[in-house]
Amino acid sequence: MTHLNHIEYLLTHLLGEGNSEALQAIAYSADENKWKEKRLIIVPSNFWDKNIYGTYKSLPTIPLQTIENTPILFGSNQIIQKENQIIVYADIVASAFFLLSRYEEWIRKNEKQAHDEHGRFRGKESLPFRAGFIFRPIVEEYGNLLRKWCRMANINVENPDTEKSFNLIFTSDIDTPFYCNNIRQFAGEILRFLRIKKGNCNLKKSFCSLFEKKQNDPFFTIPFLHQLTQKYTEKYRYIIFFKSPIRGEKYGILDKPICSLKKQKIYFDYIAQHNDIEIGLHSSYKAGKNFSLLQKECSSLSTTKHRHHYLRNISFEEFETLIKSGYTDDYTMGYADVAGFRLGTCKSIRWINPKTQKVTSLTLHPLMIMDCTLTEKKYMNLPEKEAINISHQIIKNCKQHGGDLCLLWHNQSVEKENLHRHIIKQILA
Repeated sequence: MTHLNHIEYLLTHLLGEGNSEALQAIAYSADENKWKEKRLIIVPSNFWDKNIYGTYKSLPTIPLQTIENTPILFGSNQIIQKENQIIVYADIVASAFFLLSRYEEWIRKNEKQAHDEHGRFRGKESLPFRAGFIFRPIVEEYGNLLRKWCRMANINVENPDTEKSFNLIFTSDIDTPFYCNNIRQFAGEILRFLRIKKGNCNLKKSFCSLFEKKQNDPFFTIPFLHQLTQKYTEKYRYIIFFKSPIRGEKYGILDKPICSLKKQKIYFDYIAQHNDIEIGLHSSYKAGKNFSLLQKECSSLSTTKHRHHYLRNISFEEFETLIKSGYTDDYTMGYADVAGFRLGTCKSIRWINPKTQKVTSLTLHPLMIMDCTLTEKKYMNLPEKEAINISHQIIKNCKQHGGDLCLLWHNQSVEKENLHRHIIKQILA
């Protein structure tokens, strides 16, 4: 495919739909010879310099400068009005590139302290978290600034219709399709009951799960989540991600329980009856580092949508494998340990490879909130009320900018009236 120019793509993204003609009046250059007949000049920082780009010297320094209360990663907050031109030294283009391309994760890929035990980049190590804007879609704030500067320079631009463009992308990962998946698991439940003389409720649930109708399984909560999504907004997508294990492959404990797609017929029957639900591949934990296995899993399920198990996106080679396998959309881009805007944006974005600076065909859908991120001790460890408040803050910011609100709630996390069921009912009220 023909690659897009990453600078043009970034400026187009920042300006928003319907403003492409404004590009003709904007120069992103330090060369004053290229400023002629341009009305708005954005002066690049030294981020792109050959001896700086791709090195630790290119990382922003905290505290960051701000312009109209918006943090800028590169450049300064200086703005000069000169005759018929506006000259801006806040390098919002490099700043947006840094966030959207996951540039920081590329530069810091070999830092052990920046990664957790699963090889995932820690959200609490990220610049957005350390600089205090993890709950703000800063890239959209850059877009607001750019359109304001355009008007100062008498360039005609339109604000995006945020109410029209906002939509919900609700997703579920089917890590554990049923409360009890096989006879061996049921036998283990019996032994636990006999040994500790407790757990009668669990034994009953295991029996019902294994021997009664699958519609009554405690973990078959998809109808509940689907109905909740429908009530929240008319503009939504519900995507359910399934593991697709390869026969003969030895999967580890973090990929279990291994359950064939055939055994999950109840899920696919429900999806077949509702044309507003889509399916995606939930590639295995093991495939996070084994790209030949990832390629096999990609070919085993008829879809172009993908999310890694454990959100285990730990290298850019994975994205390249997805593209080669014909996948067009990835939904992994959220930090496991902290909610918010991992890519600095609340909108879907084409992946820009920071190594090559090429805009690819793969669309990334930023994941903003995952159920266990909010409450697990090793992650944010929030009480229910605070988890709901932070979720509302993220959702409000996403709505304000007309974004794609991407949420992840696991099917087993909303069994009966538990914590995550209460939280999702509150935030989608």
